[in-house]
Amino acid sequence: MFTIICWWLWKRRNSFVFEGTHASNLTVLSSASSIRACLNEARDRWCLVGGNKKTPRLPVDRWQAPLADWVKINTDGAFSPSSPGVASGGILRNEHGEVLQAFSSKVRREIV
Repeated sequence: MFTIICWWLWKRRNSFVFEGTHASNLTVLSSASSIRACLNEARDRWCLVGGNKKTPRLPVDRWQAPLADWVKINTDGAFSPSSPGVASGGILRNEHGEVLQAFSSKVRREIV
């Protein structure tokens, strides 16, 4: 709870400095209490409790082939603040999921 209250105090300070608004201490405590309740509820639903694993029931997104006579391209990119470059890649597939073309590329960050 201490961390949540500190976060709300920081949020209140930023609202005052940048927006000129002021939240009361009661508002900070009420908001922190509300967030704690939400976190507890999430923990109870998704985390290990008493050794029993609770599995979330989320829909699984899977790749789907395009319609006949269409192709699908999937791309992605990544960078690391400690790396001098960025990377990207992609793959082109037909309606049967067969790979038609794939690519990857590294680029220096100064160019991007």
